[in-house]
Amino acid sequence: MAVLPRVNDSFYALALAPDGRYAAAAGKKGGIYIWCLSDLKLLYQFKAPMGAVHTLAISADSLVWLSSGADHQIKLWSLTTSEPIKTFSANDTGIGTLAFIGSTYNFVSGDSDNTLKKWDFKTGQRIQAFGRSMWIWDVSFFKHGRLVATTDGTDFWVCHLGVTVCPVHKIKGDITVNTIAVSPDQKHLMVGGEKGR
Repeated sequence: MAVLPRVNDSFYALALAPDGRYAAAAGKKGGIYIWCLSDLKLLYQFKAPMGAVHTLAISADSLVWLSSGADHQIKLWSLTTSEPIKTFSANDTGIGTLAFIGSTYNFVSGDSDNTLKKWDFKTGQRIQAFGRSMWIWDVSFFKHGRLVATTDGTDFWVCHLGVTVCPVHKIKGDITVNTIAVSPDQKHLMVGGEKGR
């Protein structure tokens, strides 16, 4: 086990680069931190201009990453320089979760307006997936990037990502589901929620 250098913040989000070179964290105080895992050194540390950062995601090629927080904006960053590349406006909608789609830089967001949205990183275009009665809390992709599992805290869904985003399967939860993950063999979903379940 390795312990990364301590920083003066409380973490809301963590992300590991798929190539194993970097770890990223975002905090309650608006801090964003990137460590090099080969020597455990803190490479970059900076403060978001509008408060806490709630979610992070790193692309499949480990070159760019996404963040969103209290400013209701989604930012695309270079992982090697930590410079911002592009900003996507969520129109005062809180973002609960972000995930890249397969090996592309396109991504989905789970929003406080109770929708799952697909984004084109080149054009900034949003495609509303489907609405629920609650905030979309978490998403997890199948390897090929065409199916995504998501939860709104009550139920969990498998959705097909095409020109539009369509739910193809719904599973009724018997607990409050906070987080969801797809197994490496793509055959199972793991969910976690209240009361240690």
